[in-house]
Amino acid sequence: MRASYDLVVIGAGPGGYPAAIRARQMGAQVLLVERDEFGGTCLNRGCIPTKALLASAEMYDRVREASRFGVANVGTPTVDFKKVHERKDGIVRTLRGGLAGIFRSHGVDTVRGEASFTSPKTISIRAADGTISTVAAHSFIIATGSAPATVPGIVPDGRRILTSDHMLSMDTLPPSLLIVGGGVIGIEFASLFNRFGVQVTVVELMPRILMTEDGEIAERMRRVLEKAGVAIRVATKITSLSQSGDSVTAEMLSTDGRNERLIVSHVLVATGRRPNTEKLNLTAAGVLVERGAVVVNERMETNIPGIWAVGDVKGSWMLAYAASAEGLVAAENAFRGSRTTVDYRCIPSGIYTAPEIASVGLTEEAARKAGREVLVGRFPFAANGRAMILGSTEGFAKVVADRFTDEILGVHIIGPEATELISTASVAMGMEATLSEFQRMFFPHPSLSEAMLEAAEDCHHRAVDLPKS
Repeated sequence: MRASYDLVVIGAGPGGYPAAIRARQMGAQVLLVERDEFGGTCLNRGCIPTKALLASAEMYDRVREASRFGVANVGTPTVDFKKVHERKDGIVRTLRGGLAGIFRSHGVDTVRGEASFTSPKTISIRAADGTISTVAAHSFIIATGSAPATVPGIVPDGRRILTSDHMLSMDTLPPSLLIVGGGVIGIEFASLFNRFGVQVTVVELMPRILMTEDGEIAERMRRVLEKAGVAIRVATKITSLSQSGDSVTAEMLSTDGRNERLIVSHVLVATGRRPNTEKLNLTAAGVLVERGAVVVNERMETNIPGIWAVGDVKGSWMLAYAASAEGLVAAENAFRGSRTTVDYRCIPSGIYTAPEIASVGLTEEAARKAGREVLVGRFPFAANGRAMILGSTEGFAKVVADRFTDEILGVHIIGPEATELISTASVAMGMEATLSEFQRMFFPHPSLSEAMLEAAEDCHHRAVDLPKS
């Protein structure tokens, strides 16, 4: 480690490490500081481990459904959750080791330790053994990510009351699980553990689950979960939690005044995430922070020239791939003097439930609230040949477009492989495609992607694989 660098990146997650590599590709001398493990939350306690668990759940479902596909004598499958856990950890270790090799190949210096600013141009780094080093740099990129948010009055203890971090460390399935929060994280875990046979209850303070998603999509997901045995309580808050032996008792109160008591083995607090800023000593650098998040402009630069911030630490667009895009933008703006920005209009989101949910652009509600007159088209996977072949016909594709310009404003999918399908819609929206332009695209047959084409056609009531309405 040198005494000074062109760039110091604080945080080696999906926002920080692409920024470090891009800056190195442009010839900068780069130091990447990480207090925990390479890959950040996404690789170690988020995207990758949760999807590894989901892959095991999907395999379990497939084996149980084998007879529907004419595969006989499979027997009765059971879940060895310890092996599921070990497989997850093996994937994480492999990817983490790969990152270390990538950093070496690009010549990015790395150091393990806690970074904090001592001035706008210097930081101190406290290593695990307590030694402290001081490093100066021309520029800094803050990419320290986020941590699970908590609810006033509910204190996770890592034993019975858990955060998402705790859940991913468990190697045994809980008999029953109360999930506090019906957002993306809560609903993903609800779907996952329900598939493994856990008795799951979701409690959400808002009037419905998945408030950021299109209303029709969220409602369909609610029905799917309830049909699968997940109990969902909306417009309800937890008033108290008390532990006794191997159980937790939750007292709940709904907005209509109804009281309810629930006894479970574990509680997951899934009420979102908060930016990691408290240990950075940002006041020493003069960096503006609002409600715990670093404030940046559209170029990812803070109020202090030469200090940039990307990813969850900004408090918005808490998505790994958004952080990566922001990291590249910050690095290029810092060392090329460019003025590039991120087009958030075209960033998709994905929820890895069963079935999956994915979306890009405006929901129907948001478009109407913005004063747009809209066209809406839908196509059910029950009418899609590929979905029937796969035995996964739940859900639909939905397209929202401007009535006057025909521009596609949003695409929303609940169904098989939705998180893969949505990229096509993201590209189309990035090119400001109209319905007619999208309809001239070719989609393989049979394919799940045809559902998006038919939904676009349905905006003008021209879908050829739907009955005349």
